[in-house]
Amino acid sequence: MALRVVAISAPHYQTGRIGERVLSSSDPVSLFNACRHAAAAAARRSGVWGESNWNGTRIERRRSMLLLHSLEADVAMFEAALDEVRPHLLLIGAMSLCLPGAIECARRAREMLGDRVAIVLGGWHASETIFRAPGSARVVHHAGSPVRLMAQGRLAEDTFDVVVSGEAAGLVTRLGELIGTAACESSAARAVRRGLHQTASVPGNWIAASVHQGVVREVVGSTSSSQDAPLPAPSALFGISTVFDVFDHNPTAHVFSDSGRGCIYDCTFCSEGMSAVGSRPQLDGAAERLYGQLATAATIVAEDHPVRKAAAFVEDSVFLGGSPRAIERFVTLARAHPPGVTFGCQFTIDQVLARRDLLIALVEVGLSYVFVGLETSEPLMIGGLSKNVRPQTAWLHRMEAVLAFLSSAGILCGVGVLVQSRRSIGRTWTRPVRP
Repeated sequence: MALRVVAISAPHYQTGRIGERVLSSSDPVSLFNACRHAAAAAARRSGVWGESNWNGTRIERRRSMLLLHSLEADVAMFEAALDEVRPHLLLIGAMSLCLPGAIECARRAREMLGDRVAIVLGGWHASETIFRAPGSARVVHHAGSPVRLMAQGRLAEDTFDVVVSGEAAGLVTRLGELIGTAACESSAARAVRRGLHQTASVPGNWIAASVHQGVVREVVGSTSSSQDAPLPAPSALFGISTVFDVFDHNPTAHVFSDSGRGCIYDCTFCSEGMSAVGSRPQLDGAAERLYGQLATAATIVAEDHPVRKAAAFVEDSVFLGGSPRAIERFVTLARAHPPGVTFGCQFTIDQVLARRDLLIALVEVGLSYVFVGLETSEPLMIGGLSKNVRPQTAWLHRMEAVLAFLSSAGILCGVGVLVQSRRSIGRTWTRPVRP
């Protein structure tokens, strides 16, 4: 049978619509990354995926990838996609805030399609609640693990057929192959549950788990490394639909150095620290990979939006891990052959102050926007969380110095700030600071 797939980013609101002044992309970036390996196989017309509904153009492929903001507002769109595609594989990405929406989407898919669809949950919530114990191969399930909730009967056991933690682009491809080689089209869910043990040879830093009659079954990736060959840029496989005003409303690609999720600072409160994700940044070749993705973004914009200019935001936790050597290599590449893209990225406050010459060099090759995390000037109000790694110096004075430098260099700046209300603590972002 020809494999049919739908992938969604689960809604984070139950009711209402997304606000107008929310910093939000119209592209489900994490979902693109998780599906890159499978989409590349489809684009090459390779194997099961080469015969799937993803084997067309990037515009056609993008139609089966949905970014849902509100369950109330977007459920009709989701159900229409299920009815049109009748997928054998439903991929759901979710942060913790989105878990209730993911559960509801899974429930509706099961009601509509039964075991004809295999429902796979991944994303940050799964990765943060299913992990290996430090220094051990033992898999730990936090109280919020969807697998643990299913095993305890707090969620229906068939809510999700598989829950995936970690970097699992290759695993997604293999799950589709399990379904595509099944003898009967009505058994996609059973094909994935029964064949999960066959995925153990797929490389990567991932964990896949399922539940059968209250018993948790787990499979762990064969290595801690990702794919040997760099995957195509997300924009090449899914196109670009996002525009940000900070880039003059030009089509804005999300680009990566593919150096891994582990941040060099390894802050105890951060889900991107090396201890949390189990891997260090892989900076060898990172500058080349990032340059290639920017060049690809320029090509895609020229093809799909010929009267517009290309822009991009670099999704590294910090730009090229903050490595001076990697940044210098990137600048050398971009000076030799300008990619033709205006771009933004993330740095820490202290990195901006320590690498001013490098930032000025980056401006010469397209940098126009920097995002930094101020977080808070009152750590005790939020349990001691702070990015101030040098508390002997004034945190706000350093932030003022950052803003002054960026302004003088002509770089726009966005700032992440934690705010406390009577009911909760949340994160907000400033409007860009213009010189």
